[in-house]
Amino acid sequence: MTLPHTQEQGIGMIEILLVLVLFTGLATIVGVVSLHLKDDVRAELDRVQALALAHEGINALHSLRDIDADTLVAGTHGLAIEDGSWTLTESPLETGIFTRTIAIEVGANDLFIATSTVSWEGIRGDSIALTTTLYDIYETYGASQYVIPEFTALTHIDLVNTDSEPHTIETLMCSWEGTALLKEIQLGSTTVFTTATSSALQSGTEAPIENGILDAGEATSISIIFTEPVLSTVSTLQLVLEDGTVRNSLQLTE
Repeated sequence: MTLPHTQEQGIGMIEILLVLVLFTGLATIVGVVSLHLKDDVRAELDRVQALALAHEGINALHSLRDIDADTLVAGTHGLAIEDGSWTLTESPLETGIFTRTIAIEVGANDLFIATSTVSWEGIRGDSIALTTTLYDIYETYGASQYVIPEFTALTHIDLVNTDSEPHTIETLMCSWEGTALLKEIQLGSTTVFTTATSSALQSGTEAPIENGILDAGEATSISIIFTEPVLSTVSTLQLVLEDGTVRNSLQLTE
């Protein structure tokens, strides 16, 4: 009479062992997936921070050019802030796992080609490089350095989404002096606003943007095309995002 009871106990132990094996396997899978997700998030955050550092380098070079273009010396440099202003240094800047290097080439006609490169170590080490073209406005325009020459297209306006999630630009508004009208806006190589000359926008008018999506960490540029030459400074550039957030950038010039 005890044999059936022993068989039932044996079956119960097998079921318990199977449950333990399944639970252990599931826990292992969850752990591995969690580690991979954590690595993905960390790697993406590293890339976003590297991109921000690279753009900071480009902005610093523009600042150096505006103050004194003679400080833009050909070669490989670092960047540092001294007495509240950017200056070129002999060694690349190291910030935690990131290293930023500035390379400058001097061309003809007061032209500088500068590259801001950020490399980093970590889970998925990599590098990002941004390049900009700079003119010596003091040498080129002399005493009229603050008078921007006539232009019908404002280009090379750097734009980067440093957030960890995508954003959509709903509208763009800029202001300028004169009778020129805004007829087209490009985001990178994509036209996101265009209209006939007869219905082009006046200064200070919001332009609705189509497909103005920037992924997390994405860097691009804005180009604004006018109906006639503008002899002035575009003094305001305002972006409105999908959540109603307003982003401003002041004193943008050709």
